[in-house]
Amino acid sequence: MTLATFAGLPDGFLTIPPERLSELTPELSLIKLEGDDPRPIVISMLLHGNEPGGLRAVQHWLTARGDRPLPHAVWLQVGNTTAAAEGRRVLDHQPDYNRIWGRSHKKTNALMAHHKEAQPVLAFDLHNSSGKNPHFAGVHLADADSLGLAAAFSDHVVHIQGPTGLFAQAMAELCPSVIWELGPPHDEQGPRWAAEVLERIVGQGAFPAADPMSMVVHRAQGIVHIHRETMFGLGPDCAVRFVPEIESYNFQEQPAGTVIAWVDDMAEDAFDVVDREGGVDVFDALLAIDDGKLVLTRPLVPVMFTTDPAVIRRDCWGYLMERQPATRAPR
Repeated sequence: MTLATFAGLPDGFLTIPPERLSELTPELSLIKLEGDDPRPIVISMLLHGNEPGGLRAVQHWLTARGDRPLPHAVWLQVGNTTAAAEGRRVLDHQPDYNRIWGRSHKKTNALMAHHKEAQPVLAFDLHNSSGKNPHFAGVHLADADSLGLAAAFSDHVVHIQGPTGLFAQAMAELCPSVIWELGPPHDEQGPRWAAEVLERIVGQGAFPAADPMSMVVHRAQGIVHIHRETMFGLGPDCAVRFVPEIESYNFQEQPAGTVIAWVDDMAEDAFDVVDREGGVDVFDALLAIDDGKLVLTRPLVPVMFTTDPAVIRRDCWGYLMERQPATRAPR
């Protein structure tokens, strides 16, 4: 398959808004910037069309750099520009562009073959998060280099074991790889902070490493889904009514007994709570319904809980995590 590649930045790239990016680049294209070392650092953005923070971070970073040479080649991987034109995560006919890596998708398989041949040095996948979350980072391998890329961006680090098909997961087989979550889509602080850290790591070639022995990471114990046909939300008529402060619980450990929703009798079976591999029901290990209240049964850290119905139906309501030493085997 022929990939859409650009030698250098297309004219207007540094100022174009995400909703017009499809005028410059097609979906899943590569913009290649030369560096002193030809082995590339790969920076992915807009795998979800409603997450413009990665594009803004790269625009801030490269604008501030000007014409200074790069120590390494940089490949900018531009994701779902068609969905970005409509401000949507994906279009109805499309797969989720961050769930198809390492699977039978021709273009992503071609991109991975291209990346593998180039022997990449580092990989970054830049996203905006669902719900009210602090800036945080995610890694698939809890090694010193990957954790260093994470800790350089945030004190909140998630060790990701699921779902599968993620770009950063596929790249972790080739090089240190990290996901940076830049806050909600409207957050401008996240992209500017990411631009500063990109300059330190990529622009100045200062590759950080962390000591896994001293780090604590968040690991998912359950992924919470709500059946699509269920009426859920904040409204009084919803069968599953979220507590109004649910998004403020993100990355804050909550004690056993914390109420996260009120549930009508007819909606008690509206939840699927599965382990990080997605195959084992763990509802009873994490949650209970007590007198119409959905409560935590042990101390847990909610992460990426959202009240956005489109995200909940397309992906999940959120993740329930525990803080664990990075060196401990996931459990």
